[in-house]
Amino acid sequence: MLITKMAECSVRLMRIQNRENAMFNLTSSEAGHPEETIKSLDNGSEELIQEVRDAYSENWKLDPGTFVKKMNITDEVNYQNLSDVSGWIYVEDNMPITTNYIIKKCTNENLNLFDFISREIDQSKKNWN
Repeated sequence: MLITKMAECSVRLMRIQNRENAMFNLTSSEAGHPEETIKSLDNGSEELIQEVRDAYSENWKLDPGTFVKKMNITDEVNYQNLSDVSGWIYVEDNMPITTNYIIKKCTNENLNLFDFISREIDQSKKNWN
């Protein structure tokens, strides 16, 4: 009976892997032709096609340094138990990467901490609505 269950699991895993491989291949082939992908959705939106053209520009480049910094901040925030975050002192003591990011943003935008956080909360609320 155990061997039968293992065989069933193995078959399911192979099917899942085949499905994942097919989705990856489809995505890879569509990545080279974003306009065709939009057309295949049959929405006919010229605005969306233009947006994809702009985003797919040859001038677009990934800045690895910025990407790594943002991923480090994301990881630091994700590892926190949000119920433990009691205020700015907690952030300063336990989240040095996030603290440095926020202070630099406040300095660059000439905002005090309260105004910066208030603005970010307002923007988050708008994005969720």
